[in-house]
Amino acid sequence: MKKLIFFSSILFFSCASEGDKNKADSTPAKKDSTVDSTKISGQVKMKTDSGTLIVNLDHGQKTGEASMLDNNGKLVSKGLYLNGEMNGAWLTYDANGKVVRAVHYGNGVIQHVLDADDFNFDTIRSKDYNISFAIPSKWKEYSTDGQSLLFSYSKEVKDPAVRILPTIKIMKSTLAMGDDLSSLAAAQMDYLHQNFGHVQPIAADSFLVNSNPAYLQYGIYNLSDNGVGFLFATIIHGNSVYYVDCTAQNYEQGEFLKYQGVFEMIVKSFRTGN
Repeated sequence: MKKLIFFSSILFFSCASEGDKNKADSTPAKKDSTVDSTKISGQVKMKTDSGTLIVNLDHGQKTGEASMLDNNGKLVSKGLYLNGEMNGAWLTYDANGKVVRAVHYGNGVIQHVLDADDFNFDTIRSKDYNISFAIPSKWKEYSTDGQSLLFSYSKEVKDPAVRILPTIKIMKSTLAMGDDLSSLAAAQMDYLHQNFGHVQPIAADSFLVNSNPAYLQYGIYNLSDNGVGFLFATIIHGNSVYYVDCTAQNYEQGEFLKYQGVFEMIVKSFRTGN
């Protein structure tokens, strides 16, 4: 059987035994091999010993979202393959589609073991605001003003070292004449600079959310003696502007990375007109 070097780490991850999947501090010991592979329109599909690996390539040969299906076509695991390495949140599913294991990879190395429950979502559909989005089932909803701040959710964390709870807020405003994604994103950054300590932008990108133009910003700012990691998404739909603001503590251990994958899935799930 032939090996595909670029995707060997995905196969290494996805074909672990259940015993390996439940170990928080180890990677699977079993590698899978491919028996056949095809590439059509930016998608690589590989038939393996234990199922089918599908990689939707974004840029070149080494980057894309990957999904591993078992021989019955059920999802086993999924995550991002970036520049030849596993990156970001990788999830493992049971036979009922529930996430039972989650880890955060950086350059092919596990950086954090995540709370699998954070990746089991409920869909919130609001007729009042004509939107829908996914939220972790166990996160707590907090009251809002129902005007500019539409929804607010936080995860209850008992660890005393966590002083700032991971939180998502969904807000809305009206698009003013002359405003666009760039000016709105710049206004958000100006607000941070004016109200908090040191603000460190890390990354930004334009993309589409349900065919709506959107802008994503990552960074860190200081709140008292705590670092806060943020992901801010700005989404324009007609004359409405929606903001999905996601924050988590980012003090000594880079805790924000434990929630980055959750936040990204929430942003991608956002829908208008529902």
